[in-house]
Amino acid sequence: MIDYDRDAIMELNSYETFDLAPRENEKEFREVVLSPIVDRRIEKAIVETLEEKGFVRNPGGAEFMVSFDTITKTKTSVEAFSISTGNSLRGPPYGTIETSTISTRDYEEGTFIIDIIDPISDELVWRGALSRRLDKEAPDQEKIQQIVTTILDRFPPLLESPNP
Repeated sequence: MIDYDRDAIMELNSYETFDLAPRENEKEFREVVLSPIVDRRIEKAIVETLEEKGFVRNPGGAEFMVSFDTITKTKTSVEAFSISTGNSLRGPPYGTIETSTISTRDYEEGTFIIDIIDPISDELVWRGALSRRLDKEAPDQEKIQQIVTTILDRFPPLLESPNP
């Protein structure tokens, strides 16, 4: 999911410098606190991805700030199975018997969110998010890099060409 302020598209495309928003201010609002180890992995992936896109990190003079967060939800998957048994050649009353079983399983789904904030107005101008089923283990640097790259692949949004 990608969303952005359409009125700020020219500004979004003119950005050259960024910095990471301080994490300590956000902890009081977060439902789930990430491990500081995972936080550092995410920060590294964001910085590397933006620098590869040509942006320059400039603490104290950034044109945009980057913030991130995660949300987890317990979801339920439902699977239905049908099983046929018997010998249809014998006919009634020995025909086929069909039984159905429904199986449910709870799992955790995580949503990873990256926000781009205008530091002057302190307003959100771009948001990217990706949801997927969580593994039992904390994500390593490679997995985090893939997620961050996927989200930031669409930042900044392309300038729309005017209609002829």
